[in-house]
Amino acid sequence: MLSFESLNLLAFLLSVALLGCASYSDLKTREASDKIWMIYMPLAALLLGLRLMLNPHLALIYSVSVVATVVISAVIFYVGLFGGADLKAFICLSVALPTNPLPLGSLLNSSPIFPVGVLYNAYLLSVSMILYCLGRNLVWMLGRRGGLFEGLGEIRSIEKIAALLTGYKTDLNVLRDKVHLYPMEEITVANNVPQRRLKLFTDVTEDRDRLVEVLETSPIDGERKDVWVSPGIPLLFCSLLALLLNAFIGDILLWPVAGLVALVMR
Repeated sequence: MLSFESLNLLAFLLSVALLGCASYSDLKTREASDKIWMIYMPLAALLLGLRLMLNPHLALIYSVSVVATVVISAVIFYVGLFGGADLKAFICLSVALPTNPLPLGSLLNSSPIFPVGVLYNAYLLSVSMILYCLGRNLVWMLGRRGGLFEGLGEIRSIEKIAALLTGYKTDLNVLRDKVHLYPMEEITVANNVPQRRLKLFTDVTEDRDRLVEVLETSPIDGERKDVWVSPGIPLLFCSLLALLLNAFIGDILLWPVAGLVALVMR
């Protein structure tokens, strides 16, 4: 029979492989097939059961880890910060890897509830999208392709900053073809006159194609070929990176927090 360490390694390799497949799909379409989770969950449950047979004393920590991850993921999903695929991914991950599968290989300490550590570090990594948006906006300004907020009416400074951090300007044809991009503009009517307005908060449940069509068929700025867009965050890809970081390096967020606590307690 396989050793406990070998079962941990198998669960880790299974998670990397299937999250890798889901991440590839996430990057391409911001969606992942349910077939991935239909394969992942039963294999994860089998490996979990085998490990508990070898070490039944781990039942409590495994149970706490799975329940905590499922509850936190469900709350994030219901408040709209998670997609369905993200929820399923972390439920499967909690069953496959309730604790760090490679504790001796980590340079830093890991979160005691390993999948929760992967979760918040995935969000930490997703912040890098801000740098991408800033870079795109800088390239646009250096290319002197017109004002970033031209034609959008009066916009407060705080709204401009938020737009620069969460979106960028691109060609209208790119918005139409890239399904992971969402319009950050809308058409409003004031005194029977249609106007373009910046829309900072986009509801991903809205009909994206309808929003794009409205922008394309708008009677204003007929020669306009550019529009503000918000890129959907590939959270599954960030989750895969967070899994690898947490397993091989450790909890990159827990380390500075623990250092700060230790400094305060001196």
